Amino acid sequence: MNFLKQAYTGKNQWYWYVLSLLVIFIATQIGSLPLVGYIFLKDPAALTTGNINSVTSTNLGLALMLLSFAVGFFAIFLCVKYIHGKRALDIVTARPKIDWGRFFFGAGIWAILSILTFALTFLTGDNGDITFRFEPSKFFVMLVIALLMFPFQTSFEELVFRGYLMQWAYILFKNKWAAIILTGVIFGLMHSANPEVEDFGMLLAMPQYILMGLLLGYIAVQDNGLELSLGIHAANNILSAWRSYTDESVGILAETDGTPHNTVTPILHYDETEGYILDLALRNNRTSEEYPDGIFHPHREYHNIKKENIGLIEVMGLAILPARLKDQGAQIAEILAGQRPNTSREAGDTLAVHADWIDELIAKYGTHMKPQDANKAVKAEIGTVFSHVLENAGVFKQDAAGQAAFVRFMQSVGFKKA
Repeated sequence: MNFLKQAYTGKNQWYWYVLSLLVIFIATQIGSLPLVGYIFLKDPAALTTGNINSVTSTNLGLALMLLSFAVGFFAIFLCVKYIHGKRALDIVTARPKIDWGRFFFGAGIWAILSILTFALTFLTGDNGDITFRFEPSKFFVMLVIALLMFPFQTSFEELVFRGYLMQWAYILFKNKWAAIILTGVIFGLMHSANPEVEDFGMLLAMPQYILMGLLLGYIAVQDNGLELSLGIHAANNILSAWRSYTDESVGILAETDGTPHNTVTPILHYDETEGYILDLALRNNRTSEEYPDGIFHPHREYHNIKKENIGLIEVMGLAILPARLKDQGAQIAEILAGQRPNTSREAGDTLAVHADWIDELIAKYGTHMKPQDANKAVKAEIGTVFSHVLENAGVFKQDAAGQAAFVRFMQSVGFKKA
């Protein structure tokens, strides 16, 4: 069955839609009460001025702001089931079940497009000196909140606009274009209170929101379901949240003098069993006096092995090392086996870049190893250094605090620890 025509299933009279929208509205208002209480405790004046940015910029404030979307998300399904008397799946897709492959494909395509536009902005920006202050625990909490709560925001908006309202509009006007345009415009206008609209102005910001609403509506209709639009919307929200996230108390700066710092490496791949899978690796381009090449970049003590920053291949778990290491590694193994002298301290020597590292290896292994053991030892040591490079480049560290934060983050987006 056509996705829009599924609106004719169940009770589809106009008054049931009005009643459901009223229930959904009341549910979201109830869901916002904790945020109101938090604002009252933190900054009572914000309740009268309407400027709540100082409150919602905190991790707890962000979580409470997104809570209303989670409550509204469940309210939609309850209304569809108990007021309209039909399946919740009917406002999601015309397929027998949700196609998650389409969701991740849409998210991946949008992530790649977003990264390309971000890269253009970064490459044409002014990369000045940046002061870095980073407190991992607070940042990881923010990440957990984003992954847990933003899917509710994304799903709520897609279900309301591209699912529920667009199907109702199709019943009213009997025309798919009318349904797409009406819900697209409403979607844009509903974002008029966003802080960035005030920053950039209505004339610049609102057409972008309306265009986004029209695009997502068109995709939902043409693809006969919400999976692609949900994926695009989810990727856009996560990318936007990361790129615009600033918390000076933990040293996280989205930009400095107009230069953006946060980006994402998207990896979209296909599995015959799981379908399309999207991985998002958070990246940061900031520098400091201690790490002028980049805080999340291979540090200088490891440049003899890997000077270039990691890319897609390394994020996927594969080590791409410079070709020079093949011959240099063999020569270092010969030094450890006593087959050649250590000339790395001599000017112009091909192993000069490894001089300090070779001294460490000689101190550890000596120079009387068997050739085969020396080769194995050098390869193992190269792997150890490269693991440190990956640790340098990762925003989320593989220590107890980082892993605990990652678990909290995954639980916040609905996953449970096995």
